[in-house]
Amino acid sequence: MVAIIYKIENIQTGRVYVGCTTKKIRSRWNEHVHALRHNKHHCEELQDDFNVSSEDNFSMSCLETCTAVNKFERESIWIKMNGGLDSELNYNEAFSTDFRNKVSASLMGNTNGKGCIFTEELKRKIGEGNRKALTGLKHTEAHKKAQSEGNKRNWLKRKGLLIGGDANFKQAYK
Repeated sequence: MVAIIYKIENIQTGRVYVGCTTKKIRSRWNEHVHALRHNKHHCEELQDDFNVSSEDNFSMSCLETCTAVNKFERESIWIKMNGGLDSELNYNEAFSTDFRNKVSASLMGNTNGKGCIFTEELKRKIGEGNRKALTGLKHTEAHKKAQSEGNKRNWLKRKGLLIGGDANFKQAYK
């Protein structure tokens, strides 16, 4: 299996995050951006810079391809080449090799249901459940209002206008 070593660079500051993946690089970029947009990225410093900056200030590029077996070793080399873990120009955090191997092993073969074989009975049940869920149900006014509030809150967070929790959101809409 082929792995890709990549970097995400903050164009304004020059800081980089080096990572590795066995997915397509576009898919991995989309995962990072989705987490960043929803304020849920695992790298807090990268998340903080993303929140105060624009998405356009970040870019992702492929550094090299290697085998999946030595991806962590190659990633470590690239982290060192970009200043190392102690550098102010690096977003990466230190994780033990054992921890990383456990996480990697737990995700091996996980294709999120792709290629799963469903029996005809299970397909029928899934279809019935989907049809029931999509017909004749109306959202209550309270649900619509909660949905609207959540959408407003997320929009403000994406624009960097909301930092903090619900208290700041309520003040912004008074």
